[in-house]
Amino acid sequence: MMSGHYDAYRFWVEVAAFAINAVVWLYVWRVRSNMATNTKILEVEEIIKENVAETSVRLARVDERLRNAIGHTELKPMYDRLNSMDRQLANMAGKMHTLDLIHEMLLNEGKNNG
Repeated sequence: MMSGHYDAYRFWVEVAAFAINAVVWLYVWRVRSNMATNTKILEVEEIIKENVAETSVRLARVDERLRNAIGHTELKPMYDRLNSMDRQLANMAGKMHTLDLIHEMLLNEGKNNG
């Protein structure tokens, strides 16, 4: 009779050992899966940090260029001067046309008188 109890005891010990091994295997698999996921997350975080740092440097350069850029207040005097020059050139063009007409009239009178 002992042999029957021994076989039943042995069976349940083997079932328990299998269950323990299965639980340990699942735990190890889960830990490794989490480690792989954590490793990937850390890699992505590092890439993001590098990109943020690079973007910060670029933004700092853009800010510096914008601070040194010519603004509306600096451009207004230049626009005013250009507009003034444009008016002066238009005035000169009108005077040149008048001089051309006078020159043509003088040439024609010289032909008519001579």
